[in-house]
Amino acid sequence: TLENAAALGTTAPLTVTGGLLDLGGLTITKSGTITLSGGTTANGTLVTQDSTTIEIGEILARIPHRFPFLLVDRAEDYVPGESIVGIKAVTFNEGFFQGHFPDYPVMPGVLIVEALAQTGAVLMSKTLDVDPRGKTILFASVDNCRFRHPVRPGDLLKLNVRVARARGGLFKFE
Repeated sequence: TLENAAALGTTAPLTVTGGLLDLGGLTITKSGTITLSGGTTANGTLVTQDSTTIEIGEILARIPHRFPFLLVDRAEDYVPGESIVGIKAVTFNEGFFQGHFPDYPVMPGVLIVEALAQTGAVLMSKTLDVDPRGKTILFASVDNCRFRHPVRPGDLLKLNVRVARARGGLFKFE
């Protein structure tokens, strides 16, 4: 245990065990790899700590979408072949807020539907272990879509996706 923890910007004692420096959620190995509690290393490499959570590094590996059209930041409660909850942190600097609407910014409904579709694609890509370079998961249709509340800057959008039916290579989600 290092007693001079305050010098490193923390008041908690630091523990060094077997070449690891543990800062309570931040681990530094003897080789210099830094692992953050969120499940990624400092250079962005995915470190799986919770099999029900999918971090951004894995999402980028599973679906082809990129900024500015990647609309899922993280996923939680992953149950293979059954369900997932996508997470999108909606910030004021999203490009669509410049024109939709400047005086009362609201996330466009079609982008919420796209975020749901991307969440479903992450669910099936991981469940089926699909290589995105060889296959593309496509969104086919939407039924009975309603928006109950506007999504505004600062909101945390939770995208609940559940497999309702599977037939061949087609999946219907609720």
